[in-house]
Amino acid sequence: MKKIFEQISLGKLVVKNRLVRSATFEYGGAENGVITPLLKNVHEELAKGGVGLIITGMMATEANACISPGMVRVDLPSFIPQFTEIVNSV
Repeated sequence: MKKIFEQISLGKLVVKNRLVRSATFEYGGAENGVITPLLKNVHEELAKGGVGLIITGMMATEANACISPGMVRVDLPSFIPQFTEIVNSV
């Protein structure tokens, strides 16, 4: 039987353990969809806590797709540096 803290491969992706954080809606965006420090902190804390795989939450792929003022947008190239910062910190 496999153990929860053993490494696992998902295709070409190697995950350090079987702890998975499923997608949620953190309200981690500002009014304009830009990532707030809250979203970065959430992901950093999950990584520090040992979660092997983090599935990002709901994000808008265009401006009119936001269902809430706190929804992160991913539709503009200007958002890439913020996501890169989160990936690098995790």
